[in-house]
Amino acid sequence: MAILVTVLTILHVIFCLLLILLILLQSGKGSDVGSMLGGGASQTLFGPAGGKNIMVRITTVVAILILITTMVLAKLPKTYGPSQNKIIADLQKEAAATQDANPLAKAGKNVTPEAKAALKPEKKPAASVPLKTVTPEKKK
Repeated sequence: MAILVTVLTILHVIFCLLLILLILLQSGKGSDVGSMLGGGASQTLFGPAGGKNIMVRITTVVAILILITTMVLAKLPKTYGPSQNKIIADLQKEAAATQDANPLAKAGKNVTPEAKAALKPEKKPAASVPLKTVTPEKKK
């Protein structure tokens, strides 16, 4: 799959550069291809709109190819590529482990309060620690 992604990326870059070149080669609305050759022959070189038609068609095809390669490149890593972010995978494993340990997480929202109280783990009281009494020191 890595070779396919590499080839598609190279094609995508080539299509992008070609689209930039095609757009820069097209003349504006006011000037015709024939006007560069002498002004009067603007409609006789390729016909009334013949010169613009082919450039517009090639530009459209290249733009569609860019769209297709973009969508394929965006879909490939999610479908076939290896896990890109191992941190998220580790967090998902930890969340699954904590859900297994906590029965309240499995219980859901539609559980009665009595059932939730029965599922709650009993809290153990803190161990009683004897308090140390502080006696004031005697002054000598």
